[in-house]
Amino acid sequence: MNRGYFNVLSLLLREEPAQAALLDDVCEGPLITVTDLTTEGVLPVPSESAKPLKAASDAGAALFDL
Repeated sequence: MNRGYFNVLSLLLREEPAQAALLDDVCEGPLITVTDLTTEGVLPVPSESAKPLKAASDAGAALFDL
């Protein structure tokens, strides 16, 4: 295995405690409800704004055409 892979893995492992703490903060925080989104006008999504994603034809291009 390439030494670069071990370097990346060690860097990711070093960040794990901070990532776990962030996840705990997010999970313990307030939830956004459907009612909240409806009250703020986010829901329902207008039909002209909702369109299916299409796979890009060129593998080198963006993953999806929006």
